[in-house]
Amino acid sequence: MASFALPVIRACRPANGLAPATVQVEPNSIVLFPRIIVRNRLLGQMSRRNLGPGLPGFPLREGPIPGTTMHRIFGALYREEAYLTPAAICRLNILKNGAGRLLPASPAD
Repeated sequence: MASFALPVIRACRPANGLAPATVQVEPNSIVLFPRIIVRNRLLGQMSRRNLGPGLPGFPLREGPIPGTTMHRIFGALYREEAYLTPAAICRLNILKNGAGRLLPASPAD
């Protein structure tokens, strides 16, 4: 679609009693996502750990908005009598002893 058509479409919808158009783009590639956002001047949501030079989110930057930070809780389920490999035991110990201390601090933390 030509770039001049978008303002015309935006103006026509409310003038005809229609709600403003909404667009949602859901790429399945972390590499393509920042390019789509930059090229179309969109607002996007991605992990802040992907932002910065040399990372997939470059040249995007964080725009902190209160209440939009998503916190994740990690856990593990396993049978008590099950055999656990040494790697699994190590991972469980990391989770039990506070994995947050092993992760690098985020800029907004």
